[in-house]
Order: sequence, then C-alpha cells, then structure tokens
Amino acid sequence: MGSDLKESKIKKKQEAQQLKKQLKQQAKQREKELAKIHNIEMRALRENWYKLDNSAMIYPAIGSSHFNSVFRISAELKQNINPQVLQQTLEQTIKRFPIFNVSLANGLFWHYFQPLTQLPKIEEEYAYPCRPFVFNKNNPIFRVLYFKNKICFETFHSLTDGFGASQFFNCLIATYLKNIGIKITDNTDILSVNDKANEEEGEDAFRLYADKTMSRSRKEKKAYDVKEPVNPMSVLQIIKGTASVSKVKEVAKKYNATINEFLSAVYMLAMLKNKKKYKRNNNPIKLSVPVNLRRYFLSKTLKNFSAVFNLELPVDKENSTLEQIIEIVKQQSKQIDTEYLLKFISKNVKSETNFFVRIMPLAVKDFVLKLVYSFVGEVLFTSTISNLGVIKLPNEIEEQLLSYYVCIGATKVNRFNLAVISHGDTMEMCFSNRLKSTQIMKDFFSTLSSLGIDIIIESNF
Repeated sequence: MGSDLKESKIKKKQEAQQLKKQLKQQAKQREKELAKIHNIEMRALRENWYKLDNSAMIYPAIGSSHFNSVFRISAELKQNINPQVLQQTLEQTIKRFPIFNVSLANGLFWHYFQPLTQLPKIEEEYAYPCRPFVFNKNNPIFRVLYFKNKICFETFHSLTDGFGASQFFNCLIATYLKNIGIKITDNTDILSVNDKANEEEGEDAFRLYADKTMSRSRKEKKAYDVKEPVNPMSVLQIIKGTASVSKVKEVAKKYNATINEFLSAVYMLAMLKNKKKYKRNNNPIKLSVPVNLRRYFLSKTLKNFSAVFNLELPVDKENSTLEQIIEIVKQQSKQIDTEYLLKFISKNVKSETNFFVRIMPLAVKDFVLKLVYSFVGEVLFTSTISNLGVIKLPNEIEEQLLSYYVCIGATKVNRFNLAVISHGDTMEMCFSNRLKSTQIMKDFFSTLSSLGIDIIIESNF
C-alpha cells in the first residue's frame, strides 16, 4: 500500500515536471509566434479588418435580434455625471484602446471586426441593462451609458471578457475623475490614456497556447433547468447585495474554503431549495465558473482569454448540508489546473482550425455552431457565477465611489446569473434575473445573512 502511494506521488511529480518543461518550450516559441500573429494583425488592419479571437467566435452564432451576449460594468459616483466631460473622456480613452473601436461584420467564411473611423458617442440610459446590440458596419459593439450619477460600460462578449472590460472601464473612470478635477496620485493598477496601446493587448492568446496534441472530452450531463414564468427578453431585473470582503472571507475560512468556493456552494444550496420545492427534473444542479486564463498563462491580451469549468452537485448528494456542498465544490475545484486549462484551450482551437470548419460558408458555420451549442452549451449548466476578484483602485477613486459592480446578461436558457466583484473592503454580488420569481436570490442572501454577513440589498424593480 505504501509503495503504491509512493509510486503514485513519483508519477504525479514526473507528470508535473513534464508539463512544466512543455510550458517552458511554449514560452520560448512565444516571441516567434507573437511576431507572426502581429504581422497577420497588421496586414488585417491595413486591409481594414481583423479576426475574432477563438472564444469570441461562438457569440455571433448563438445570438439573435432579441438576445446577444452582453455584460456590463457600472460605477455610481457621489456626484452627477457631466455628459460633456464624459464624452471628452470617452474620446480620449478609446484612442488608448483602438482594438475596442470596431464593428462586427460578416465575411464569406467568418465574422470579423472592422475598425471604425468615427469616435463613439455616450448615451443617456433609457432601457433595462444589457439590451442587445444591432450589428452593422457603423455601430460599435460597446456602449458607454450614463444616468444621474452612474456610468456604465456594456459590451458584446465577442469584443472582450471581464478582465479586458474592467481595464477599459477603470481607465475611463480614472480619466473622467481627473477631467473634473480629482487628483489621482497612484496609477499603478490602471492603464493610462497617455500610454500607447501594447501590441500584446490585441493578441489571440488561445492560439498562442494551444497544443494540438492535447484534447479533452466535451461529454457532460445536462443540467437542472429552472423552468418558471419569465419576464420578456428585454426586461432584466438587477438584484445587488453589498457586503464586507473581510467578513465574507472570515466565514469562508471557517469552512477552509476560498471566497469563490464558499459563494458557489451557497448559490448551489439556493438552487437546491428551488429544485426540492417544485420536485423538478432529475438532472444535477450545475454551476458554470469562468476562469481568467491570465492567472495561469503569461498574456497581456485585452481580448477574450477565459475558460469555463462546471461545478456539479450530484443528484445523490441533494440531501447535503451547506458544509457538505462546500466540500463537494472544493474537491471539484482541484481539477482546475494548468493541464485541464491547456486541454480546454487546445480543444477549442483544434475545432476552429479544422479544415472542414474553415471552408464552411458563414451561414452554414453559424447554423452548425448554434446547433452544437444547443447540445454542449447552456444546457450543461443551470446558472453562472462569475467572480472578477478584487479590483485595485486608488484611494482617490474609492473615495468618489458609491458602488462598482458587474452584471451578466441573462439568456434564453440560463435565465439568471450571478456576478461578483470586490474593491477595497466592499464586495458587490449582482444577480441578473429574467424569472418573475426572486426566491433563489432571496435564499442566497438569506443564507449569507444567517451566517453573520451583513448585506445591503438594492434592485431596479
């Protein structure tokens, strides 16, 4: 028994060393690959177009005029917004982020980004959050909104992920505050409008790290689907809870869990109560967790560079307590390592570079992608919890903030999602909900409150 355990440890160590060696080899090739990709990108820009990154390609295919994948970052300040100054700020900021000033266009084989010559315009907010974009050659695929003391940045997911969006938004907020006379002395963690755009910010990091020899199976069980009456697609309810980061961390520590593991388990418990109440289908509750790949691989890209991992509460574990669910989440989270993520990247890139996929006309490709996504997409998880982690902001910006939060647009299948972000000692947990019922959200916040976490709740309803 002891010798078997020793051999197992030696084998795991050898596998880890082999993977480390492989990553070093990839790093050596990085400069060469980056130069090659940069040349392609420069040629594309000269021809007035450039490619979507690997992760971005699915979003145009699965969208419609009633829904496309949109998310937002919002900040509420202590004073009302000056529209003239905000417009000036946006014009300064977009010059620092030229890869964002694009429209989505259709080619013969692929969707592509077309750089815009005109500068974007701010809009006063008049509708519910995360309304769909209308795609044409003159429309950018992001918007900057304002209403009273609030500034919002909304974007189509093909353009960027949560990290890239936060980099743009933080630069926008910092520049706006400077333009209205707020002195900001520490710019360490915020990109400056005075800097030039870095070439690596526009790279497709998926292609850089993909390994054609690695792959992973897509086979997963369908997830529990919360089938309840819903609001129209255009109506999105926002329910936001604000708590102390240190208090949430303190409670999570009692279970020897990270904040994300703890919140994921609480969220699963809230969905479990819903499932038991209505005695719904026998599929397992599954929670999709986006993973920022920049934490594992060296990249400065502002394009999409995220993977997803589905946490699952097995059907035979549905009598579990919160403590037991946390243990299930902790054990499954251990699977999220460099090897798993490399397989995720490689599988997706391998699909994109497949000869038969490449030669499909765009209309056929979109149809196939949409069909495939209906089997291996949103039906494989009940909801999403996206935690962007801690956003580091200078004290001068924190002093001007009333709130700073993220909102993920709900979809046709996954009608409610949760986004979490922290700044200073403030954690903001924001549900986007299309269900007419808010019971799952109430159960989530009630559980946190019962554990001694004080929460301030706000809603747009």
